[in-house]
Amino acid sequence: SKIDYDYVLDSWQSAQNKVLRDKHKNLFIFPLTRNTERENKYKWISKLYTAKLVFVTKNPNEPLNSLANAKNRKIGVLEHSSFKTTLDNASIKTLAEHEILKNFEDLKQEKIYGWYHPLIEIKAIIQAQKENPEDYSFGDKIDAEEIYLATANSTSDDVVIEVTNAIEKFKKTSQYKVLINKHPEMNQ
Repeated sequence: SKIDYDYVLDSWQSAQNKVLRDKHKNLFIFPLTRNTERENKYKWISKLYTAKLVFVTKNPNEPLNSLANAKNRKIGVLEHSSFKTTLDNASIKTLAEHEILKNFEDLKQEKIYGWYHPLIEIKAIIQAQKENPEDYSFGDKIDAEEIYLATANSTSDDVVIEVTNAIEKFKKTSQYKVLINKHPEMNQ
């Protein structure tokens, strides 16, 4: 089935707030990490991919291959994210930003030693900003998170079923397989 939609980029916290307070009951959020804290706040539509979380550093800084390597370094991270919780739990000093691009700018300007974020998103930002990927080092996988499309619990079951069926149908297409093969870091 064909579903008309608008794609809106928004700050992370604002997007979550809008979906949870949606009066029209037709907003969805992507990407959203499924975790214990969020489990009962949303209807989980479909797992889209598994995100590989890494530290990226700007050369010539050494890559960070573990949480222990990040100790005593200032690390950029998205505010109000599960990524920040991971770093907080490991007692790592962070510079938390509300905008992903601000994390990237902080890295480029060397306000932070490294940035902790999903590899696929880091690579997309480097490409979109027309930066040279060889100017950056990507550490080993620190963690992995399952990324979902989700909506508020108040969204009608009919809408949820329609969107779920459309997503699952798309995931069976050759177009989806090409996308997954093009981005192997989506499922590591």
